[in-house]
Amino acid sequence: MVDTNLFIAAVKNPKKETKSLRLLLELINDTNVILIGNEFLIMEMEKYAKVFESDRGKEILHKWSCPINRDLNIN
Repeated sequence: MVDTNLFIAAVKNPKKETKSLRLLLELINDTNVILIGNEFLIMEMEKYAKVFESDRGKEILHKWSCPINRDLNIN
């Protein structure tokens, strides 16, 4: 299960490429993996991307939320 704990571990130190970051990027980029989330999970991750001032976190959110929006017909 991917939750905010993995996201935080992946983005809290933007200068380090952690195993958490590599795992999260692998999951997001793997077309055989379907990530399921909702607006509350995205809002929580947005909060932490801002707290840690993480551009990488914002990139991850963009990649992750686009399929969610597409699948749910949210614009």
